[in-house]
Formats: sequence, C-alpha cells, structure tokens
Amino acid sequence: MACAFVIATMVCGWPVAILWTSDTPGWWFNAIFTVMLVGLPIGFWAGYVASVRDAARERAAQRQWSSLRVTARPIRGIVSSRRVGFLEEGGVASFTLTVATGESGLASFRANWRPPAGGPAFLLESQVPGIGAEIRVWVPSEPQPEHPVFLVEVADPTVSHHGVG
Repeated sequence: MACAFVIATMVCGWPVAILWTSDTPGWWFNAIFTVMLVGLPIGFWAGYVASVRDAARERAAQRQWSSLRVTARPIRGIVSSRRVGFLEEGGVASFTLTVATGESGLASFRANWRPPAGGPAFLLESQVPGIGAEIRVWVPSEPQPEHPVFLVEVADPTVSHHGVG
C-alpha cells in the first residue's frame, strides 16, 4: 500500500508542477487545482497511517490478552448503553457497548466490535445486544493499571440460549 501511495503522490504531484509552469487563467485557478491534487494524497496517507496505528494497537492488545487469558476469570456485566454504526446496505458496520459491572475498579467501560478484516460480517441490528442485556466479561486476575484488556462475551439476542449459563 505504501508503494501505491508513493506512486499516487507522484501522479498527483506531476500535474501540480505542470500547472504552475504553464499558462492558466490566473493564480486562483492554480491554487484551486493545487489544493485538490495535493489534498488527495494527503488524505490517502492520513488514512494509511491511522490504519497502521490501529492495527499495531490491536496486535498489542491481542498479545497482552494471550499472556493474561490463562488466569482470566468471568464476571457479570450489563449493557448500559450502545451505539451502532451501519453500512449503506443496512447491516451493522460496528458497535460500541458501555458495560457496567459490580466490580470495584471496573465500574464501567466501553467495548468495541468491528467485523473481521478481509471478509463481510453479516450482522443485523437485532443481533446486537440491547440495553440491559447480561454479558460475560473476562478480566485478568492480575490488575492492569495501564491499558487494561478485557474480553467481552455477548450472545446474539435473536438466538435462544436455553441451558447456557
């Protein structure tokens, strides 16, 4: 991707150089097209950097959870609020749950879900746990003062879970 963005930057930069060295209707014309042509690769690079940063943060959380999951213990949580982001087709693009627990030091926190990378996740809004839904939160036995990692286990409310406790 970085190579593609370098090529895109050069492709957008070449017309800017031509624009400022040739006859045009005026400096305002050059300025408008310069902003458009320079803004495009800046947007690409900003998205790429944000994506790399998010991926690094997620990998760090996965590594931390891998080392802590052996001693993790389940606690009960309740969904106190939720925010759902939608795709154009009406499916769920992501959701954030605010979870309340009765544990000291872990009164409330937010948990995020996004579909797995590389494939569509067909999730409907009715499948997102509602406010008041009980959930299971896996917390490490050892306190994590900086950057705590929890695993939130939720059930699809549209599926019957008889006998599951």
